[in-house]
Amino acid sequence: YIFLCIRGSLYLCAPETEDTNSARSCSTCAMDEDIGDDASLFIGDLSRAINEAELESTFAPYGEISSVEIKRDKSSGHSLGYGFVHFKLRSEALEAKQALHRTAIRNRVVRIGWAQKNTNLFVGDLDGSLDTDGLRNLFRPYGPLYDEETFIKNKNYGFVRFRHRAHAEQAKNELDGRMIGTRAVRIGWGDANMLKSSVHLQFDPKLPSASALTQETVKTFFSQYGKVLSVILPLEEGRQDLKGFGFVHFPDCEEGEQSATAAINEINRTG
Repeated sequence: YIFLCIRGSLYLCAPETEDTNSARSCSTCAMDEDIGDDASLFIGDLSRAINEAELESTFAPYGEISSVEIKRDKSSGHSLGYGFVHFKLRSEALEAKQALHRTAIRNRVVRIGWAQKNTNLFVGDLDGSLDTDGLRNLFRPYGPLYDEETFIKNKNYGFVRFRHRAHAEQAKNELDGRMIGTRAVRIGWGDANMLKSSVHLQFDPKLPSASALTQETVKTFFSQYGKVLSVILPLEEGRQDLKGFGFVHFPDCEEGEQSATAAINEINRTG
């Protein structure tokens, strides 16, 4: 019963914090040639089974590498499915990018681009009357958007991707908490990249039933649909209060995708 307010989704977002070094958004990490660190590559859609040594050995033939990092969940240590390879020279990074983009590593096709800061915003608690065109019109005055990556999902939240970081920061600062229609919107740094093996949760943290929400209770509930790798329930900074959203990660494979889909369909049907 504590999940009646949860809305499932096939999208994973991370609106709770900004991490300018790890650039949480897979879809917002670089595909533009003119933006990015001099010789740093973003590697997206990584197999959860790959480790840093294996990733480094894949890129090493293209030049000298200064460091490799695979981003992981802080509590569980599980891979988040993306990482970074930092070369000494941009020319060598470019060669690796051109050679390995859209090739398979560990039987999974990866995306490679220049590493850049997140320009994608998660917009939550939306008025149900707002559609995708309305969302674009709301944010477009702050700067040019990637329209195809700016959209409403499931009527209650959406994603906005700007072309430039400064515009995204301005929009976030000015619109977070503002009344749009009948609701005060919640804006954070987000990820519209489709991760079919994950479920995004939303609930009202002020409801009495929310006090029963813990990582263990959420994991127990979702385990009926398949093996759960991790559960994330962000807390308000400096307090133990839930923020009102969370994430459930199933294994990054066909079985995990089926588990996530089954959970989402059941929650949407009963909730």
